[in-house]
Amino acid sequence: VTPYKQVPGSRTLTDAETATIRTAVTAIKVVKDDGACIADATFLTLTLTTATKEQKYLDQPNYCNRPGSTLLARQDIQGLLDKLNGLAK
Repeated sequence: VTPYKQVPGSRTLTDAETATIRTAVTAIKVVKDDGACIADATFLTLTLTTATKEQKYLDQPNYCNRPGSTLLARQDIQGLLDKLNGLAK
């Protein structure tokens, strides 16, 4: 697996690329704490920003490290990151 890295720059997504991201974001669902805790796993976080709001999310297995966080299934965050990575050019 190639690690993600931040690269400066920007570009406009095509309509098809935007639809791909919208579909991936729409598929993400907030989940409840299941009591699991992965002490040695990296945190996966997601911050979604709109014109009026910013919402921060944490992957479910790291809840014990940040109680009170809004949780997402780890595979949902990873799936969105994979789609974004595929669009990076």
